Amino acid sequence: MVEKAPSTDFVLPFAVEGRNARGRMARVDHALNDILSTQDYPLPVAALLAEAVCLTALLGTMLKEDGIMTFQINADGPVRLLFVDYTTAGHLRGYARFDEEALAGMDEAERDRLVPQLLQSGTLSVTIDPAASQERYQGIVALEGATLAQCLQAYFRQSEQLPTVIKVATEMKTNGDGHRWLGGAIMLQPLPAVVGFSETQESHFRSEDAEEDWRHSVVLLNSATGDELLDSALPAESLLFRLYHEDGVRVFDAHRLTFKCRCSAEKLGNVLRQFSREDIEDMVEDGQIQARCDICGKIYEFVPEDLQD
Repeated sequence: MVEKAPSTDFVLPFAVEGRNARGRMARVDHALNDILSTQDYPLPVAALLAEAVCLTALLGTMLKEDGIMTFQINADGPVRLLFVDYTTAGHLRGYARFDEEALAGMDEAERDRLVPQLLQSGTLSVTIDPAASQERYQGIVALEGATLAQCLQAYFRQSEQLPTVIKVATEMKTNGDGHRWLGGAIMLQPLPAVVGFSETQESHFRSEDAEEDWRHSVVLLNSATGDELLDSALPAESLLFRLYHEDGVRVFDAHRLTFKCRCSAEKLGNVLRQFSREDIEDMVEDGQIQARCDICGKIYEFVPEDLQD
């Protein structure tokens, strides 16, 4: 028996049975805020990272074996790096690197144009590191779109030759205790059985009926609003039933999401050992070296002797 999805911090797989389509819906709350609270991110950077977290949750739960999926963007704009990864245990972590001066010089209208202005040109990469084998997979495409969701759609179109529609909503709510982020996303793809490829690898459908099924499913998906994606009082099953009840929708067991960093004193110590002896001596204050994990903010302390080979 399939358990009901939790109200937040989950990814729920589903199938539109009458239209040969499959998808995933995500809501992220506590895991998202844990990620964003590790750094003092400006609002537009936090919004970008929040969207990246939602997309990575959708992607990561597609893994068919134990491992790690990484969503990464390297860009030339004020935001230089977006990094989020997911393990099959349901652990998410993320980080953004940005140029404070370049960001401060932008006006509000430019800041709202997330990809064209904040990232500008760059690449999107999706990397899969299976736990049980050495076969690492990585797909890389140029950034193409006004939002990260559109860039990921272009990735599937170019790297996987698979039509994909993704909707993402993020929101920062402010109250007397500060602010809190919410994220929601939904993704739809046709089943592989109804998609064929030409010799030039451009996707096409095997029949007019299959193409009509896909268009119908996309139209219904696009009727979902951002408020519905974010509303934790609206069960995910109820939203999916509203969208696809006429075609028949089936849900599967939800994947639960939490924030967890994989940093350790050993890993940071190995990074520090790559520096020269002179650089290490310059880092010493009061007989110790402090190293901070950029992803979770945890501080590790070393004495110089710890870093000697």
